Parts: sequence; structure tokens; C-alpha cells
Amino acid sequence: MNNGLARAFDLQKSRFIQAQEAVEAQLRTGKFGLAIGSSAQLLEDYPDRVEVWVLLGQALIGAGEVSEAIAVLVSATELDSTSSLAWSYLGHAQRLAGQLQGASDSMSQAVTLAPSDPDVLTRLGLFQCFTADYTDALATLSRVCALAPNQVVALVNLANARRFSGDIEGSIKLYDNVLSQFPNMAGVEWNRAMAILLEGDFTAGFPALESRHNKIGANPPEWSSDSWRGEPVSGRLLVEAEQGFGDLLQFSRFFALASQRCGSLTVRCHPKMASVIRMVDGVSSVVSNRDEPPEHSARIQLFSLPGVLGVVDPTQTRPQYLGWGLRPTEEWLPPRRQGEVRVGITWQGNPSYERDHLRSVAIQKLTSLFAVEHVTFYSLQKYDGSDQLRFVEPSLRPVDLGSRLDNSGQAFLETVQAMKELDLVISTDTSTVHLAGALGVPCWVLLPFAPDWRWGLNSESTPWYSNMKLFRQTSPKDWASVVDKVKRALVALKVST
Repeated sequence: MNNGLARAFDLQKSRFIQAQEAVEAQLRTGKFGLAIGSSAQLLEDYPDRVEVWVLLGQALIGAGEVSEAIAVLVSATELDSTSSLAWSYLGHAQRLAGQLQGASDSMSQAVTLAPSDPDVLTRLGLFQCFTADYTDALATLSRVCALAPNQVVALVNLANARRFSGDIEGSIKLYDNVLSQFPNMAGVEWNRAMAILLEGDFTAGFPALESRHNKIGANPPEWSSDSWRGEPVSGRLLVEAEQGFGDLLQFSRFFALASQRCGSLTVRCHPKMASVIRMVDGVSSVVSNRDEPPEHSARIQLFSLPGVLGVVDPTQTRPQYLGWGLRPTEEWLPPRRQGEVRVGITWQGNPSYERDHLRSVAIQKLTSLFAVEHVTFYSLQKYDGSDQLRFVEPSLRPVDLGSRLDNSGQAFLETVQAMKELDLVISTDTSTVHLAGALGVPCWVLLPFAPDWRWGLNSESTPWYSNMKLFRQTSPKDWASVVDKVKRALVALKVST
């Protein structure tokens, strides 16, 4: 090669590396839309470079375009079947799509090709966390940290694995280690906040919820720097709902406290939640978050409320804060038979939640409960998961209330009335349990081994709801022992009528 051709080759290589690094920087900072455009443009110039296909796959994953990412990454593996990077990202995308067997196969192929590659092993560890194989995940991610001690992402992933496995103290130490080196690393403070709250430290945990604004992909409102700080307000305080319906129901308990510091309290939320939120103590009015916000004197997001109110324990709030004065009318259930216990049940959460496969349980695993004498079950399940009723033998099948409830466009409005006629609600970790808790209806919650932060560790009770009992997995994915404990409790249950 003459000097001119060598210089041209070096220049082309330099331009490729610069373009590649630019896309990688966009990925690190969560600019996934830009990364899609940049990597797609790069792919036009370098269609035979497998690493460019992988960059486009990563960008699509970040943007939530998982199906498109899988197609791109399959093409990457077809282009170069020896690319461990392509196989591991394909496994990552398949995991996000719920294709667990495909993800497992792709991850195995990646590890076979590169058994000591820290990046490949990191994605394997994440997959093991996702499938609740926490012992394996800890081993894999510990190995990553040994192979790449300066790779800070490996420490974060190991900290997350420790949190999921129940080692809260160990996870917090690792988060602190990372933050001492990289104080502004996106997402680490949020994961640390989850560990603190899981441990039950609300004094530190509630203020730490503010770190949600620093997560990758977070989009805090422009007015967040002028958010209400808890000072007295003579006019309207506007509370902006965030997260899911269950979060709104859970954090509605703080509206009564907030209303004592303002002239009136307005909640701006999803229009489907308007009717139920109007029943919450302290709420003066509810407006749709699809419309422009009304005039107000101060404004705050929902998750910021306990921090600015100085709440250090949920028990500082009223245990029942929704539906006071609402009385059963026997509209939904038939007259009670002598000695009958009436139980509502749900088993499936929102499947779009990343860890729903761990918190939800197939109804077939609950059928032993339906055989308990003197108990009549009523399904409150609506939409996702309701089709599972057909898998239950007709003689044991719960009465399907879900298909009749809340068909007016308002979420939970009729479920509130039906719940008030029940003696007990049994559910996995869904918005249903927060509705029951807010209403003061007795509720038993079935929890996975690694529960969400709000349920703490080990205890059978929760400070959030005095009428609630928690039934926990003692080992990952073991629903059989949980159902057995619930069945024994149900057999012993007697209700005064």
C-alpha cells in the first residue's frame, strides 16, 4: 500500500471511529432518538460492519422499539455469527420482549463465544436477575467486577443484584462507592433510594425519591425547580400525578396532610382516575392531565409530597383515606349465605411492567384456594389476565365480576363499591391492593422474593396499610409455598356477619 492510500485508509478509519464514538455518547446520555438516526446513517456507509448493526440495535432498545431491535440484531448475527456482542444484545432485546427461551439461547451463544468478556457477562448477569436467578447473577456480576475492576457499571449492576437478593446493606455500600467516584452518575441515586426504602428508612428514603429526575431518560417538568416546598399556600395547590395508578392510590394518603397547608388542593391525573380520586380525603377538585393545568398558587409532583411534608413514616397519615361514608348496597354480590366468606381475587398486573413476570402468578397455581369450603371467590381481574379464568374448572371458577366492573370509562369506580361488599381481597402486587388498602378493606398480598420497595423485607405487615397482611416467597419463584400459607390462613378465617 502506497503512502497516499495508507493515509486515505487511516482517515476513513478515523472518521468511522469518531462517528461510532458519537453514537456511543448519545447512548450513554439517553439520546436514543438521535442515536437511531446517527447509527442508521452510519449503517448506510458501513453496511458490512456488525458493530454498526449492534449500535442501531442498542439505540432501538433504548427508545423502546424492542421488536425493531430484535430484527436488527438478528441481522447482525446473520452478518457475523461469531459476534458475541450481537448475540448478547439480541438476548437482551429478547428478554425485554418476554422471549425468555430465545434470550437464554442467545445469551448462552454469546458466553460461549466470549466467556471472559465483561460486557457479555454483564448482560448475562442482568438476564439472571430478570429471571430471579439471583445466586447465579451475583456470581456472574462479581466475576465481571474482578475482570474489569474499573468498570463502574459493573459495580452498579452488582449492587442491584445484591438488592434483589435481599442484601440491602451490601447494595447500599456499593452504591455509595460508585457515588463517591461519580456523584452525578444517572440512575445510581435512584437505585440507592429503592434500597433505602426497601429497608424501611423513610426519613432518608422519601427525600431520596427526588433522584427519579436524574434517571436515564427522565424528563422532569420545566417547573420542577420551582416546585412547592411545603410552605403555607393561601390559594390552590396543584398536585401532578406520576407513575402508575397504584402509585397514585398509594400516595393519595398524603393529600389530607397537604390540604392543611393550602386553600384548596387540586389533583391533575389521568382522566380515568378522576372519580376515585375525588373520594380521597383532602381533595377539593380533580382535573385531567390531558388538559392544560388550571390557575394555581403552587405546584408539586406526587412523589415529592412526603418529602416536603416531612413525613418519616406512612403511619403518620390516616390508615383509611378513600371512600369514607360509602356503604355496601348489595348491588354487586348476592345475599350472604350463613357462614360464607366472600373474597375478591386478582393475580395479574400490568404486563408492560418489566418485572411483572415475577410479581404476577398464573391462576392455575391458585386453584387450591378455590376449593376451600365456606369461601366464595369473586374475580376482580379486568383486562390483562382475565382470560385465564377459562383454565379453572367450572365448579371451582371464581365468579367473574371483572367483566362487569368499571365499564363507564372510570377506573375502579365500581370496583370500590364491590370491594366494600367483600370480606377480604387476595391479590398479587397490583393497583388492586392499594385500592383495598385505601378503602380499609382487609387484603392479603402475595409477594415475590424480591418485592417492590414499598413492601419492605421479611415483615407480614406494612406501615402503609393497617388492614393488610403480606405473604412472601421465601425463595425465588416459589409460589407453591405462598399459596399453601394463604390456603391455611383461609381455612382458619371466620368472618362475623
